[in-house]
Amino acid sequence: MKESIHNKLISLLKDTLPKAPTIEDVNTSLLSLGADSLIILRIKSILDKNFNMDIPLKDLFNNLNTIDAIAGHISSHSSVPTILQENNINPDQINDSGLNHFSSQSDIEYIFNQQLKTASETIESVIKQQLHFLHQKGIPLDKANALKMTPLSNHYSESEPLTEGNDYADHSLLTNSKTEQLSNKQIHFINELIQQYSSQTKQSKKHAQQYHSVLSDWINTLNYRHTLKEIQYPIVANKSQGAKIWDIDANEYIDIAMGYGVNYLGNSPVFIKKAISEQLQNGFHLGPQFELTGKVSEKISELTGVERVTFCNSGTEAVMCAIRIARTVTKRNKIVIFSGSYHGTFDGILAVQGENGTIPSSPGIPYGTIKDIIVLDYDSPKSLAYIQSKGNELAAVLTEPVQSRKPGIQPQEFLTQLRQITAQTGTALIFDEVITGFRICQGGAQAHFNIRADIVVYGKILAGGMPIGVVAGKSKFLNAIDGGRWQFDDASFPSEKTTVFGGTFCKHPLTMAASLAALRFMKKQGPELQEKTNQLTAYFANTLNAYFEKENVPIRIHYFASVFRFESFGKYELLLQPLEMDILFYLLMYKGVYTWERRICFFSIDHTEQDIQYIIKAVKDSILEMRQGGFTFAIDSQTNNNKDKSSHEKSNNFLIPEKNIPMSSHQKRLFVLAHLENKETHYHINGAIIIDGDLDIERLKKSFQEIVNRHESLRTAFKVQEGQFIQKVHESVDCNIVLTKIDQNQMDAFIDKFVVPFDLSCPPLIRIAVAKISTNRHLLVIDSHHIAIDGYSFNIIVTEFLLLYKGEKPEPVLNQYSQYAILEQDHILSENVKKQEQYWIDCFSDELPVLNLPCDYPRQNRQNYQGSVIYFKLDSLQTEKLKELANRTHTTLFMVLLSAYKILLSRLSGQEDIIIGTPIDCRPDDRFEKTIGMFVNTLVIRSFPVGSKNFQTFLNEVKDRCIEAYTNHEYPFDVLVNQLNIQRDMSRNPLFDVQFVFEDGNQRILKTENMTFTTYDIQKKSSMFDLTLEVIEREGHLDVSMEYCTKLFKDETINRWADYLINILNEIVKRSDLCISDIEMLPNEEKIN
Repeated sequence: MKESIHNKLISLLKDTLPKAPTIEDVNTSLLSLGADSLIILRIKSILDKNFNMDIPLKDLFNNLNTIDAIAGHISSHSSVPTILQENNINPDQINDSGLNHFSSQSDIEYIFNQQLKTASETIESVIKQQLHFLHQKGIPLDKANALKMTPLSNHYSESEPLTEGNDYADHSLLTNSKTEQLSNKQIHFINELIQQYSSQTKQSKKHAQQYHSVLSDWINTLNYRHTLKEIQYPIVANKSQGAKIWDIDANEYIDIAMGYGVNYLGNSPVFIKKAISEQLQNGFHLGPQFELTGKVSEKISELTGVERVTFCNSGTEAVMCAIRIARTVTKRNKIVIFSGSYHGTFDGILAVQGENGTIPSSPGIPYGTIKDIIVLDYDSPKSLAYIQSKGNELAAVLTEPVQSRKPGIQPQEFLTQLRQITAQTGTALIFDEVITGFRICQGGAQAHFNIRADIVVYGKILAGGMPIGVVAGKSKFLNAIDGGRWQFDDASFPSEKTTVFGGTFCKHPLTMAASLAALRFMKKQGPELQEKTNQLTAYFANTLNAYFEKENVPIRIHYFASVFRFESFGKYELLLQPLEMDILFYLLMYKGVYTWERRICFFSIDHTEQDIQYIIKAVKDSILEMRQGGFTFAIDSQTNNNKDKSSHEKSNNFLIPEKNIPMSSHQKRLFVLAHLENKETHYHINGAIIIDGDLDIERLKKSFQEIVNRHESLRTAFKVQEGQFIQKVHESVDCNIVLTKIDQNQMDAFIDKFVVPFDLSCPPLIRIAVAKISTNRHLLVIDSHHIAIDGYSFNIIVTEFLLLYKGEKPEPVLNQYSQYAILEQDHILSENVKKQEQYWIDCFSDELPVLNLPCDYPRQNRQNYQGSVIYFKLDSLQTEKLKELANRTHTTLFMVLLSAYKILLSRLSGQEDIIIGTPIDCRPDDRFEKTIGMFVNTLVIRSFPVGSKNFQTFLNEVKDRCIEAYTNHEYPFDVLVNQLNIQRDMSRNPLFDVQFVFEDGNQRILKTENMTFTTYDIQKKSSMFDLTLEVIEREGHLDVSMEYCTKLFKDETINRWADYLINILNEIVKRSDLCISDIEMLPNEEKIN
């Protein structure tokens, strides 16, 4: 188990750690892999989310500071929960009826029924003996049948479902023969649609009419609706390629059915056709073993981690085989399946929950075939309780980890507990990954959820379009196919008990050739193959969900990986067969977006951003046309108040809110500060870069315009409306770029003139200037307001600019800042944030120190923000020594530098109680990793650099305070200031006057073949604090700046303090055991003086 956790952790952390870990790095500390404080905070979030744990942050700095240690912790803390106790479920109430009801009988009723049951069983046993006797005497059994007796009651049988007889699920929902009551306007709209659609697809309609009498095809009547009878026919295709299909009327469609999910690698992939063609030349012989079958098995094992593999012709066959294997190995009969799952068309699992227990799901399925099937609710504690209590009777639990009919429900905790319970009870856990396999990632749902099933069923994607089914999993179970592994030239033999298995077309040469080509392609492409398609799907769903929310459309798109569904709700609930949903899909097909009749949709690796945008537009246009045609199709007030509570509350997919929304807490504070007199430009984030080389101005313009188009924050206006702080996203704004010419010595003056106040109500809140210095030298200046971006966002802007300029496409923006602002509204009121509030209040409940640095000028009565900045650098050797100190002390470079800075401030002020503010990125998780916006909160770190402490002791104290602050980092700073009720001194900032900023600037490094980029230090003329120390790690060295208030300090003073800081750093890397008072800060010339 620990080894599998290693692999899961490596996969989860490869994009988070600066040095992507491998299996050889499991015992290397996270800090040595490049983690800083912020990265470790993100690692905690990843671990908590994926393993349903709450790992203390301090442990990741201390005893859990390697992948191996984390894996051991996860392994040792995973135990089977007592589901019955946790959910207050009485075991006596559990039966085999799918938990649909519990016993409510009186004691007397119970006794009578038990007596009836006993009597029934006794009489039935006697009759069986009599029938056996008659048979031995040669009496025909048809004459003896008259003696058979129906059991008096099977209500309490624990081995069978509760209902026996002719009951089955009503499949009339497949058709709707009623005529809807429509207005004249609606009738006119539908008639127009029917006429236009029929005209556009007349050959498909003719094909259906021609072959109706001879071809019996369920698709012809699936979702039949009498109102739309004249267009009730399937599209007939005659060509496909990539993400497109063409019908026999020569209409082109973007395909979002993708062969029911089969064609994930695109329709008719060239490499698949090539493999099939080559095999056709050699024949497709059946009978002898085929040479590629073993290689296909190896590739499946390599990508998914299964031990053994066998092949079938379809997913249905594979499920049938998996169940048979489970029953063979466990020597039990009962199988649990879950309501809402789809496992193909094998009679033995076509069961549903009836009013009184499990019943067949369709006519034609005898009750006897499903009598050992138990249907439970998915993602339900009661279901876990049932499985735990009846586990020793269950052969297997069969589940789609993410149900294809409900892709928004992705129950990590439920599946984790299910695995633990089935492992404990010896019940086989079967994952049906016919749809999820190879889609979410190469390892499928097993890898995604970090759960190893006993048996796994694959299909669809695996063979690139050819028919296939695969049963795979642990040797213990797959040995039931062939008796287990054995060798030649020794005494081994197939010793395991086997079950019946076979199939003429299993391992068909054409299928094996296609499968091997598909698996090799996926292996070569790596994880990015799935990640890119998953990101496109998330972007598609989030974009349309935002539109649905804004326009009050009763639809949400739920998705998992690249499978998604349009799910309506309220009075338009899908089970009610709303006419509007059928009309929507016909309109989409009329506009060239193909969906199949079940409306389960898929994207493939061949779908492009252009395809996605086309579909989005087609959906929006269809909704608009439908409403213009008399169909309201909107959420009523009652539905609006209760929407998503039943069908969506468990969904892991995020819904985007309307675009006129409240500001976040961070934005509110900046909005107020920016409107104070002469303070707006103090809250700008800007940078300058000298570009040497042949700069294409037009490409540069297009690149920055695309960045503005991609990120809502740069298109957002901020204002106060009816007493509320509001941000409003504009659909589009122009990114105008200033072009000019200057001399080399005019750069500072140009930047100073260019950086002017923004009107926060008029986006974009970013401006770009390009100043030509010479033919092949330009100065690029980027200026933005802090309310729209933070320092990490600046990295995103620089990274995306370089990609776009080179003609490459950045990853889709999965979530916009407006979503975060909505999330924060609820999160601030959560219990977790309330607990954090208490931590911060306790930190500052006593008398607060006021830092008094030795000033060159007297402090004025009102704070003045005039400032300047000095720059210096710590070279790669100094930087490496500081990193070695951090690794040696199990701290981070941030903590080492912060400690040194506090010592400097203590020595300068003579004070031993120092408060410093530091910004922290509050992106809640990886959903916002690529999102531009203002996610920064301020942490206030209080420490006590007492002179008698040695540096190591003080560093450990700073580490502890930092970890505590990170743990409670979500509590907004401005709220804390209000809660502390600090008496304001207008000459100072609230709570602290000095700041420390540490950033990873490696993402801001620009490189191209034809141009070089050099950072130009902007000479700032403002300072929000008395003193700010900023350190940016870049290409192995540290760029350091000290920004200071010129109304308090002279330039020579700050330069001298910079030298003091360097001396402190040099001292502590030599001896970390020095007492703080013994750390030499002054240079020799000052000691003499």
